[in-house]
Amino acid sequence: MGKMSVLGSDWRKPDGKEVSKMLSYARERGQGLVEYAFLILLVVLVVIAVVALLGPIVANMYSTINSIFPQ
Repeated sequence: MGKMSVLGSDWRKPDGKEVSKMLSYARERGQGLVEYAFLILLVVLVVIAVVALLGPIVANMYSTINSIFPQ
């Protein structure tokens, strides 16, 4: 009685172990997403720091090169 046919596939009510497995999988998947979010945050912070540090230097170089060429 535990099995039913739904669109040609077997379906049965999950027992306690299967529910535990599904919840564990969901937690692991959520943990993976959080880890990716932290990696993206780290990359964004590094890019912001590099632009903040090198921005004035690049702007100065651009102005110097621009002043060489006649208007």
